[in-house]
Amino acid sequence: MKTFNYINKSFNYLSNEKINICLGFFDGIHLGHQKLINTALKEGSKLGLMTFFSPFKREDVLTSLEDKKNLLEKMGVDYLFILDFKDVKNYSPEVFINEVLKPLNINKIYVGRDYSFGKGGIGKVDLLKSYFEVEEVDFAYDKKGNKISSSSIISYIENGEIEKANRDLNRFYSIKGKVEHGFHNGTSILGIPTANITPKEEYVFPKCGVYATNIYIEGIKYPSMTNIGVHPTISKLDRPDIETNIFAMNRDLYSQDVILEFVSYIREEKKFDSVDDLVKQIKEDKKIILKILDK
Repeated sequence: MKTFNYINKSFNYLSNEKINICLGFFDGIHLGHQKLINTALKEGSKLGLMTFFSPFKREDVLTSLEDKKNLLEKMGVDYLFILDFKDVKNYSPEVFINEVLKPLNINKIYVGRDYSFGKGGIGKVDLLKSYFEVEEVDFAYDKKGNKISSSSIISYIENGEIEKANRDLNRFYSIKGKVEHGFHNGTSILGIPTANITPKEEYVFPKCGVYATNIYIEGIKYPSMTNIGVHPTISKLDRPDIETNIFAMNRDLYSQDVILEFVSYIREEKKFDSVDDLVKQIKEDKKIILKILDK
């Protein structure tokens, strides 16, 4: 997949070949996005996708730009066109069409039913249709008839409903991070070694609690147990951190890049009467998690 960045009001993309293109923000590349992209792929022409480097309303994201690239390449997208939102946020719909879209030699555009563009989102699909051939693709819905969206998935993750988020993403929600030094409470106090993981991007932070997780280290998957929280039983933190106990792994991982997949939410974080009670609960959590990850 070839990538083009919008720099100095140009993608520096020159081709006589007509391409189809999908437009949107595509945070998460969830089932709705996948439906849109797969619809466009069925056409058979070379496919481009245009996305934004910066989110519209919030800093936290489901997918970093690197995550998007990896997912889109696996799906078979040929070209990725990346806009920094601050560079085009004041473009009128007409300027966006003439300055951003027209130079790309577009054959056909694919958008979701609620697509809007231009300053304030005032540009609608009908305007696009006056310049290009456009296909509107309907939303994807869950079994209850609810529209699948990035905002609903974010809500699921923040409320501990990770299984619902995974369902709508069509994969496990994951965070890329680096193992860094923490307070070493896992080893020194609990006797349970943990990796303290600092996210590499401003990902949506899951609800505090204990999770069944998979962790990828140098491309190898290991079953693991992750706590997101403030350590109320030992020494309460000012803000939550991510600590992962990796099963069948006992080596120095400091400064190691990892990918953490959230499989299932086990329980809320709570303050125990003693460290012994906490250790006992962690052992019970591990039994539950092993059964989940063995399925």
